[in-house]
Amino acid sequence: MNTKKKNARGITLIALVITIIVLLILAGITISLVFGSNGVIQKAKDSKEQTEIGEMREKLEEIKKNALDVLQKATDIDALEEARIKFLGKKGELTAVLKGMGQLSKEERPQIGALANEIRGVIENHIDTKKAEISEKLEEIKLKSEVIDVTMPGKAQKTGKLHPLTKVMNNIKDTFIGMGFE
Repeated sequence: MNTKKKNARGITLIALVITIIVLLILAGITISLVFGSNGVIQKAKDSKEQTEIGEMREKLEEIKKNALDVLQKATDIDALEEARIKFLGKKGELTAVLKGMGQLSKEERPQIGALANEIRGVIENHIDTKKAEISEKLEEIKLKSEVIDVTMPGKAQKTGKLHPLTKVMNNIKDTFIGMGFE
């Protein structure tokens, strides 16, 4: 009976070692699931990058749409310049999006950069086209308002006056001629 009491008293050393090994295996599996190359944290980072890329593309398309709307409504050169500064300037909307590209991965930067450059080119071309249209309209209006009647007599040109030294020389000549000198 004495032997039965010894075995029933507590956990054996073998059971304790097995429990620790099982816990270590479970901890290793958990760590690999959370921090591994295909783990939860990596998936969260990938999802965040995809969300940021999607947001940047949407923002770029929104900037393009807004810029084209503003440029369509522009009626003078000053409005075009304001739109250029608002969208393409140093503190413009497109520049702000481009500054955010540092958060993207190296693989995604060229794609977003190419899209941003394409949108910049579209906006610049639209500005140049609209500026040319407005300049042509202004030139037409100016030409229509400046009608020249070729049958009207010209304005008489005022003749200038003699230089004071030339007047003095002529007076001296007249005086000497009056005295008999030639």
